[in-house]
Amino acid sequence: MIIYNFKKLLKIKGIERPYTYFVKAGFSASFATKVSNNRVRRLELKEIERLCLLFRCTPNDFYEWIPSNDEALDTTHPLNKIKKSERIVNITKLINDIPINKLEEIEKLIAENLKEDL
Repeated sequence: MIIYNFKKLLKIKGIERPYTYFVKAGFSASFATKVSNNRVRRLELKEIERLCLLFRCTPNDFYEWIPSNDEALDTTHPLNKIKKSERIVNITKLINDIPINKLEEIEKLIAENLKEDL
């Protein structure tokens, strides 16, 4: 089953108050509530595009595939790219745990990585 997993995306992005975040970004209160509570059943393409622009991501970043017990796909199947993963990167916590003298080095690595993507 393919589902939306905004909870994971919000955590990765370090957004602690998603309702406020979405309302400030121009989304309706109803939409903000649904997404904040991960209770989205369907999205219009226009909403998907707005979310992708806001988060600088692709739709795959908030879709998640949870295979049923009787589904066995080979490891090369494209759905495996959005397969549910228990691992969630909490970047805010990681950064807070880094010693200050290492932050400058990490900042340079990130800047170099971003240049490569452009």
